[in-house]
Amino acid sequence: MKRHRGKIVLVLLLLALVGSFTLRDAAARAYLRLNSQKMEEFAREALVGETEADHYGPWRVSVWREKKIVEFHTWQSPATGGNERGFYYSANNTPVSFQATGYPLATDGAGWRWADPYGNYGYTERILANWFWFDAVL
Repeated sequence: MKRHRGKIVLVLLLLALVGSFTLRDAAARAYLRLNSQKMEEFAREALVGETEADHYGPWRVSVWREKKIVEFHTWQSPATGGNERGFYYSANNTPVSFQATGYPLATDGAGWRWADPYGNYGYTERILANWFWFDAVL
């Protein structure tokens, strides 16, 4: 019985690890849907420099004023050159590659994929008008 208990605990830990990404992503999307007006106000202020925009709640924020993009980073791999996930506000209501780098987007299912010449790639999809999810592999 003790042997089985150890295996069950290991399986549960693995499921929790995998599930935590899904739960974290779902929680961020739900928060955005419930608070989109307040977050849009924050993003617009960040784009014109009216607010100090390095964090919003628990999320690190990156502002790309020239591209009119504000990124909210919900997860970053602790490994160097890891993955990043989050969502971004696009004042122009257009999807962009990670960090608004300008790499071309190709339609893929419900969203768009991008890749750079260095092996980095990612995916983005619309959440709401002006809001997009991103997943970048760096």
